[in-house]
Amino acid sequence: MSHSKEDWTHWLAAAGLDTLAARGPSFDTYLMALQAALDGVGVAIGLRPYVVDDLAAKRLVAPFRLTVPKRRAWYLAYRPERAEEAGLVVFRSWLHEVARSGAGA
Repeated sequence: MSHSKEDWTHWLAAAGLDTLAARGPSFDTYLMALQAALDGVGVAIGLRPYVVDDLAAKRLVAPFRLTVPKRRAWYLAYRPERAEEAGLVVFRSWLHEVARSGAGA
């Protein structure tokens, strides 16, 4: 994928295959890469939240058990004056729980 070229490099290194170079089609978005995999025209690296349903429904297969952290972070940003709004409090608590449990990883 052109927007995350390092994904294959990191995965190959974690698999002990850092002498190999990833090559093949490049896509602008994960959606395009995953659609190509769904269409049966290759393999793609996917972010777990984006592929979990397709894996469960067996539309996609994870051929290896190895998973590699993305090496990036997500941030919840909001205006300080909205910090105690009920919806944000509930969402923030849920998000923290998911992050602690690793369910979204």
